[in-house]
Amino acid sequence: MEEYTDTGFDYSGHLRLFGIIAAVMAGIALLCIILTKSGIPAFIFDYDYAGGVKLQIDLGREITTELADEARDICTAAAGQKASVTASSSVPTAIIVKTGSIKSEVRQTIVKKLGEKYGVDKVQLLATSISDTGSDFGTNGKLLTVFFFTFVIIFLFLLARYGFAGACAGAVSTLQCLLVTLLSYVFFRIEVGSTAISSILVSIALSAVSLAVVFDSIRTLWKDGGRDDFTATVNAGIAASIKLVSIILLAALAVILILMFSGSSALREICISLLFADLAAWYTSVLLGGPLWALFGGMKAPKKK
Repeated sequence: MEEYTDTGFDYSGHLRLFGIIAAVMAGIALLCIILTKSGIPAFIFDYDYAGGVKLQIDLGREITTELADEARDICTAAAGQKASVTASSSVPTAIIVKTGSIKSEVRQTIVKKLGEKYGVDKVQLLATSISDTGSDFGTNGKLLTVFFFTFVIIFLFLLARYGFAGACAGAVSTLQCLLVTLLSYVFFRIEVGSTAISSILVSIALSAVSLAVVFDSIRTLWKDGGRDDFTATVNAGIAASIKLVSIILLAALAVILILMFSGSSALREICISLLFADLAAWYTSVLLGGPLWALFGGMKAPKKK
């Protein structure tokens, strides 16, 4: 039987400290959700999620990333609120401008300002769409629906592999990672839109992968039957897997940083939320998940060999 030694750090013994930090972050995120639901906009939602105005405007030239960023600044200044600008999929020389609810005069001002920049004879308003039926966390609850079903799948996987206590510990850790990811939208005033679904899925995936590495290490040590104390096994399992978890999440962090500094402004906003997700995944998998598993009862004692 392979012999495992601890590093001397008691991860489970520091659960109270790690838990307080996690609870504070989760509490702030939940408070922001409650405030938003109560009419105080802690979260900012884009056109797809909260309704507003969508304009298709032909600029008479090829739409590049730099041009879209420049047009976004012009539209934001003209609208008096944050506007998002993307290239139109149907007209190669047009952009799609999305804002909150604005009056017709403001819409005309947007077109006028773009005309002053790119040529009055070239800029033309092609279509206007107005929606007042947006819902806070996704059109028809799409964001919550995606999260719910993904969360259920992850929970069932954890349940099958690590038992009920492990699944509960993993669920709490995954939820914590998600809430920290949502906090990035509040702290950096990033609009919650369709890309938020991608951020949430990636945050859940990062959490699930890192948890699986740590939990598999703990499970392997426990099933080897070399220990009688599950808490001690948790500490040893974390110590044995922390290097691999750190390498995985550092690799993800490197990719995120490359995209952040080389992509468009819209991509940079996505990367900010992914950066939070990556850091939260490390924290929850290394400092939270295992100790919670022990707190919730751990696994049944293995048969002695």
